[in-house]
Amino acid sequence: MKHTFRISPDWFEVGICPAIQRRTVVGALIIAACIAWWLVTKTWYPIIVALFVVVGRAYEYISIPNTKKMISALHVTTSSTGLEFFGQGIRGGVLYPWSSMSASLRRAPDGSISSITIKDLARKRSKVLLMGYETMNELGTLIEQNAHES
Repeated sequence: MKHTFRISPDWFEVGICPAIQRRTVVGALIIAACIAWWLVTKTWYPIIVALFVVVGRAYEYISIPNTKKMISALHVTTSSTGLEFFGQGIRGGVLYPWSSMSASLRRAPDGSISSITIKDLARKRSKVLLMGYETMNELGTLIEQNAHES
């Protein structure tokens, strides 16, 4: 039953880049609103808000290479005991046992599994959203067979 599921190689471009672009557009709108606010009030508040937005956007763009590396290192291994998560910042993996795992699957309009939410009922704050794995349908089938439905 041991099987390893890896993140799709194009997941950064498909799943992460659109979110970065949306946040950049929202940031640009906030900066435009701050410029209009400054023209009306001539106070420092809109300048400070705009600076925070610019710093936030710059930080996200600077950290893109690290984000790509972190995402490409993620993988899940299934075994007879449960799911084990591995990644760049995880030492040795994190086990979610089948016996205490609750899962819910979200399907895309075409019937394929788009995301899986799992939770270890024995631990607090253990909810994890799985998206972007290469064979989501196979992973979802394994989870459906072994975990409790939520």
